[in-house]
Amino acid sequence: MLSVLHYLWLNPKQRSNSERNVMKDLWIEISFLEVAQAAQYCSAYFTAILYTELWCNSMREKNRNSESVDHSDSSGSLEFSPLSYIGSQGKDKAHLIYDILLDTYSNIGDSDAISGCEV
Repeated sequence: MLSVLHYLWLNPKQRSNSERNVMKDLWIEISFLEVAQAAQYCSAYFTAILYTELWCNSMREKNRNSESVDHSDSSGSLEFSPLSYIGSQGKDKAHLIYDILLDTYSNIGDSDAISGCEV
């Protein structure tokens, strides 16, 4: 199942006369966080990290689009950093994301990322 989702993510529906943008052209609704959990369960650690990051980016993008306040450059601000965004998603969701990241980075041996995941 992970291979099918990965294939769909890499090969989005093509639209004529437009640039290929994987995140915007994906024609099915996927909960990237649930895919990340499935990947973690299957010991596909790099895939779990990928889909956790995709979930974070898609949620941050939705949040930016829904805000009415226009910032000239908010991409570098602390309030829009991935870790601060994860922390703002509620205790249960933040705990789940940190658990996925901590487990996956531990299993691939990335000690720098592990220290970054500890709260």
